[in-house]
Amino acid sequence: MSMQTILLIDDNEVYRSALVEILQFENYMALEAPDGSIGLNTIRQHMPDLIFCDLDMPVMNGVELLKTIKADPKCARIPFVISTGRNDEIMIRTALELGASSFLPKPINITRFLALIRQLLQDGKALFN
Repeated sequence: MSMQTILLIDDNEVYRSALVEILQFENYMALEAPDGSIGLNTIRQHMPDLIFCDLDMPVMNGVELLKTIKADPKCARIPFVISTGRNDEIMIRTALELGASSFLPKPINITRFLALIRQLLQDGKALFN
């Protein structure tokens, strides 16, 4: 079985690097991007199995990226998990209505993070916490 690829998109480099290390330890191929624009290029180039994306980022935020992904038939079916440290219910609800698979608040609970990833990669079904 080939290694599953997860793309982490977050403008916080320390946070992103920590999640990349955890995913690599769990035997996932982890790609990373600092904003939605670079993330979009990475998605089109590598077609990851799952996208884990921060909502608040410069250049292209998580909602803008999600809209772009869902409008592209080639990548519309990739599970897309959103995350944010801000308590912005409108932005979170908008992302879920646009087709995000699930939401995890920051700071991330690693056990829930890994369980959600496993579930989405296994059957594509959303897990709402």
